[in-house]
Amino acid sequence: MRAWFGFNTKQLVFAAAMGAAASAVRNLGLVIPVYGVFKLDPRWVFSLLGSCWCGPTLGFLCGLLASLHPGMLIDPIASPIPHMIVGLMSIALKRRGKKRIWAVWLWPLTGIPSYYLVTSIFLPTLATLTLVIVLLFIGVATASVAFFVGVIVERHAEALVSKIS
Repeated sequence: MRAWFGFNTKQLVFAAAMGAAASAVRNLGLVIPVYGVFKLDPRWVFSLLGSCWCGPTLGFLCGLLASLHPGMLIDPIASPIPHMIVGLMSIALKRRGKKRIWAVWLWPLTGIPSYYLVTSIFLPTLATLTLVIVLLFIGVATASVAFFVGVIVERHAEALVSKIS
């Protein structure tokens, strides 16, 4: 179990930095509006990279730090578990000799149901099909950006990634 949920000091520092960057992006309101309620939220790119390269325990931390925002109840409840799942998958991929960055594609698959469930519990009037479409857009767009950033980093800074993970 230690190998799946353990971490080292370098991973802790990296995860804290990614989570803090995500939190800063969130609290500064740095989003890229696309159309109406559709927006690209770059904070998830930081937290997903931290989850991929640091495993499930620190992935949970990245997701929690990325979701902290005054007055928001849904994000801190819905976000950490999908990040933890991304971290678990990244370890499974590493053990099979694959690139860990492929795990970011679990973000839309686990994040959308998580957000929909938590939203339907706490804000049942807002839990509509429109919410699922918005979550799908944000999840897929974020996973795409995180994947391409991660591929570039893994290709050009393999020494950095190998030191972290």
